[in-house]
Amino acid sequence: MPKRVETGTVTSAAAKKTRRVEIPRIIRHAKYGRILHSRTVCHVHDEDEQSAAGDLVEIIELPNHPWFVASQ
Repeated sequence: MPKRVETGTVTSAAAKKTRRVEIPRIIRHAKYGRILHSRTVCHVHDEDEQSAAGDLVEIIELPNHPWFVASQ
């Protein structure tokens, strides 16, 4: 399985070793052409608890955890 890498912002660091990361998406409406802003929310494993709320992090998909913090 190929590893997917995404970049997002940490919005919550309240849980132990788990971070809530929002990945923003900008898409254009197919019919009307209006630009739409949406986001994908991922719960990410952070073993060392290095990230805090507001940090920009790079996350990677792993087989044993759905998403894992790769770098800040």
